[in-house]
Amino acid sequence: MKFFYKLEQKYGKYAVHNLMYYIIGMYVIGFFMLSLAPGFYIRYLALDAEAILHGQIWRIVTFMIYPPGGSMNIFLCLISLYLYYMLGVTLERVWGAFRFNVYFFMGVIGHVAAAIIIYLVFGQKVYLTTEYLNYSLFFAFAATFPNLEFLLLFAIPIKAKWLAVFDGIYFLY
Repeated sequence: MKFFYKLEQKYGKYAVHNLMYYIIGMYVIGFFMLSLAPGFYIRYLALDAEAILHGQIWRIVTFMIYPPGGSMNIFLCLISLYLYYMLGVTLERVWGAFRFNVYFFMGVIGHVAAAIIIYLVFGQKVYLTTEYLNYSLFFAFAATFPNLEFLLLFAIPIKAKWLAVFDGIYFLY
């Protein structure tokens, strides 16, 4: 913990404040891009380890424009965007901008590393999207606020910790 405190003292001034505004903006751009030209994302922007290793390093960043769920239903996309905005902004306010940035960007680095390692070890291309980044954001929120209630179907109150348990079981399955 002391190490992280020193790291924050030294590099905290470089933290991106209000990071979720930028991320939600990228998701909106990604939604419209997927609506207008669905093949463009896979061909030029997706997290493709083979392409990254052949010089297309912009894919390390551009894969993050994939909207939550990749849904072409604008209503579900708007609800997802609002949910992740709310989760991210709340975590940033509680943890601080630097810690939230470290958490989010470590997830991005983990995605890129996983895709490259799977490609190098197994020779398989794995197109990772932002789905697991968003779920990790929800897990972090549920760990920070376990007793906060969400309204399932706008009527049934369910605590964040139980939603996280159900998501964890889903991932294990």
